[in-house]
Amino acid sequence: MRNKISNFFKLRKKINILSINIIIFLFLIFSVASVLEIILRRTNPYSLFPKEMTSKKGLIIGSKYLSFYDGKSEIEKYEPKTKVLYKHNNYGFRIDEDESMNNFSYNLSNSLITIGDSTSYGLNIDNQNTFANLLSQEILKRNAYNFSYPGMNLESITYKMICLNNILEQKKLRNKITIIGLYYNDIEDLGRLNNLDPNECKEIKNVNLTNAEINSKFLEIDISKRLTKKSYWIERITNFEKYPFYLDILICRKLFSRTCSIVKFSISNVHPRLKSYIFGSHEVDSLYGRLPKDYFEILENNKNNFQDALNGISLNSDLVFLFYIPRHEIDLINSLKQKNRERVFYLFKEICENEIKKSNIICIDGTDAITESISEDIRKRLIKTGRLPNKYYSYLPTFDMGHPSKFLSKIYKERILKEYERYFN
Repeated sequence: MRNKISNFFKLRKKINILSINIIIFLFLIFSVASVLEIILRRTNPYSLFPKEMTSKKGLIIGSKYLSFYDGKSEIEKYEPKTKVLYKHNNYGFRIDEDESMNNFSYNLSNSLITIGDSTSYGLNIDNQNTFANLLSQEILKRNAYNFSYPGMNLESITYKMICLNNILEQKKLRNKITIIGLYYNDIEDLGRLNNLDPNECKEIKNVNLTNAEINSKFLEIDISKRLTKKSYWIERITNFEKYPFYLDILICRKLFSRTCSIVKFSISNVHPRLKSYIFGSHEVDSLYGRLPKDYFEILENNKNNFQDALNGISLNSDLVFLFYIPRHEIDLINSLKQKNRERVFYLFKEICENEIKKSNIICIDGTDAITESISEDIRKRLIKTGRLPNKYYSYLPTFDMGHPSKFLSKIYKERILKEYERYFN
């Protein structure tokens, strides 16, 4: 009996010592993270895009809440780390530094228009250095019209294509070139914009999602004021499935936003495979491979809508480019080794192979543009180390082809120009 009591107290003592050590360890981590966070917030090394450029809109439709965003109108912000000036006109679309943001006007006839997300928008580089602007200056001797914005997905891009096509039809205009950019995360968060009606588009301003016509009865609300409502918090507190997401928001987006960013970027910069693990990936063997059942119909509907919109815009454009932008080096390596690709690549491939062989829609795989631009030695080094020369990256060499450098923009421009000349010659 005495031995059992003695063993119990010994075990209890060990547990107490272990608990104290764990508490001290966690306290040290918290202290170091707090100091690091204070230092990083002063330098803000990973905030490369001014949040002020974004306009958000919140609606109550029936019992559901809907929020979406696009570019804010009549604003300009300078980002000192990348030395880039972001400037939006009165419609909320990006323009050059010397263009007027108050009374900008569009001449869609014989123009070059690009629709996509951050790559097409030109994140981390000046507007004149985007691949679309480089191409437009060479072909048309004037700037492209950039209707892109960071974070747009397949549904947003589809809306903008249909909206633009309706405007061209109503005004009986025909533009020269339309470029549609696709990126790996364009298949995320689909099925949320069904209430935006692109068929009601009449003016350029409607291409901006925050100016879209709504096809249902709605109540527009102030997003910031929504946070003060009890129902908002009750809905979130009772949604236990989202607790890991809430924990990430609390720790990595609120308390230690800069520290989490630098830790994630530092780990992911060891190899692009780690970036896929940390920031997520859609590497599969087919468009619907390993797709959750409840998302199958959503993706199928969005694919069909996108395809219809693509064919529609081709009727009012001399030439349409569907441009796939590789995510990072794993995408390049897998293309060389013929392994699994990002899910959106299979959507790109399916549309290109089955539907538009004889049309004025030309498909360009940015992966091929990059791999064809490198030497055999660089290709071997790429497969071995997962790294390209630094000139391929914008600002931070973090295995990111989605935000191309000036050098990579020129490569994309040359590839599109080559296909343009081949088509018209």
